[in-house]
Amino acid sequence: MRSIYAHLIRKMRLSGVKLSDRRIVKAQKLVTAAALLRGAREAAPQDLWVLIYLIQDPAQQAQVKDLLAQELSQAFNPVLPDSAKAAGYGAEALSGDLVSRAEGLLAKKPALPSDPAYEMWLVRLETLITSIDASFDETELSQELRMARLALKAPLDAAEAAASQPASADLQDAPGAASAQDKRPEKRAEKRVGPWSR
Repeated sequence: MRSIYAHLIRKMRLSGVKLSDRRIVKAQKLVTAAALLRGAREAAPQDLWVLIYLIQDPAQQAQVKDLLAQELSQAFNPVLPDSAKAAGYGAEALSGDLVSRAEGLLAKKPALPSDPAYEMWLVRLETLITSIDASFDETELSQELRMARLALKAPLDAAEAAASQPASADLQDAPGAASAQDKRPEKRAEKRVGPWSR
């Protein structure tokens, strides 16, 4: 594993990436952390995807992804799946994967909003939208991914609108109820004074 790590560092440096010895040591800790998140005690090739995030410049990051495409093809992490995929292959492949996931999720829409599974389905829609937003800036979205995001958001907007209708109706009814009560004649007890009040 150390030889593979050293090989990748050499390739990154040869491509023009400036890596200090201190950063290289820190990167080893990142690889170890990725392995722990994966549930493993020792690092493996699928944990090397974190090296991509040592590079801050997006253009240089994309260049190194292509350079290390073969070495990072095994990138995997169950806790940070999108980050691992983004590092393991380019933006186009990640975009296609997110579009496929969106289409699959939309196809599993429960028939009725009253179905208990409907609420969980909405949560899954929102989670996937969050993954899209975390992986791409709005200006970087492909046409297919942009359309998929809109399709995911539509049911969430509809559910939010439906949930707000009963609340607004109650607010409208409240003043009416109060005014109706105000119009009711008040029964006032007559005040009797004097001995004839009995």
